Amino acid sequence: MKTQNKRRGRKKAKRHPMVNRQKLKQSLAQSLTNQEKLILTLYYVDNMNAAEIAAILGITHEEVLQKWEAIVARVNHRKDLVAELELCKN
Repeated sequence: MKTQNKRRGRKKAKRHPMVNRQKLKQSLAQSLTNQEKLILTLYYVDNMNAAEIAAILGITHEEVLQKWEAIVARVNHRKDLVAELELCKN
């Protein structure tokens, strides 16, 4: 039996042996401020929207969205760096 999930038509992602996912997660978590961690927690764990998060943090809806965009940009940048490192190791 192949490692494909035929029901969804997706293959399992190949993991590069040199990348330690736990260390990557720790690095990403350490790069976030407490407020950014709280925003992610409220959104993903507590299923709150930006307006609800803004009310809790005492900031505007727009500020939550700006912070969210900054978090996503930083995370994507780090993922890009890891991908580059993987290519260099091959």
